[in-house]
Amino acid sequence: MDGNEPLVREVERRVSAPSVRFGFELAVWNLYGAFSDIGLAELLAPSPRATVPVNGLLSGPPDEILGKARRMRNAGYRTVKLKIGSRAVADDIRLVRALGEEFGHGISLRLDANRAWDYEEAAEFVNSAARFEYVEEPLADPVRMPDLVQHSGVPVALDESLVGMEPDELEEHRYARAIVLKPTLLGGISRTLRMAERALLLGMTPVVSSAYESGVGTAALVAMAASIGARPVPAGLDTYRMLAGDVLETPLELPAPSVDVAATTDASRRVDVRRLERL
Repeated sequence: MDGNEPLVREVERRVSAPSVRFGFELAVWNLYGAFSDIGLAELLAPSPRATVPVNGLLSGPPDEILGKARRMRNAGYRTVKLKIGSRAVADDIRLVRALGEEFGHGISLRLDANRAWDYEEAAEFVNSAARFEYVEEPLADPVRMPDLVQHSGVPVALDESLVGMEPDELEEHRYARAIVLKPTLLGGISRTLRMAERALLLGMTPVVSSAYESGVGTAALVAMAASIGARPVPAGLDTYRMLAGDVLETPLELPAPSVDVAATTDASRRVDVRRLERL
């Protein structure tokens, strides 16, 4: 809603913490949506998608990961994300190969290295591992990512590198295949949507992802994922499942392989105020 833009800009100017900016902006959008009986996705885009695909998240020891991967495949996931970088490079290579055999060509595998490797370790991995969609932030020194892409052809995604970056600065990172959008860290809905729009113009895939938001924030991520781009991109929402509790009367349901946008929005409007007081 263009009418909210001046207020949103004022929040961006006055509030420095990205997570607080996200909270303020979301409150404005949700208040308008509640009074007008319009969901956030409909406010953000003229024809948002009714459902949003989600990716599964794999972590833990290799034997547990392979069992979880099998269950995710049987549950209908079409995209799965694996945390790597905490093991030896050779062990990660073996694990990714095993997952490639388990998934075949029917499931896309995303990798997240969290800047765990030096250049030589990253080069060893990308030159030996099996097929995957992309690897997020493989290098401890992200300045060398263009060199890694140029010499290996590896598809990379930006995550931590986006914090503090302006949308126009994406032009300097055209080597990236995808960008991982976390509004809580980037500073709000409008800023994130501007980043997504710029990424699409540059041929990058924008992937909406969570950062341990409550049900209110997670529902906003679902709405944003439904409103971005012309095709559905699986969103990363699994951190919500790790929360011990929530401020909602009923926790969100995030079933595989896709989430109903309207149902998620409705559930996010029913907040248990008593839990807010305890927190």
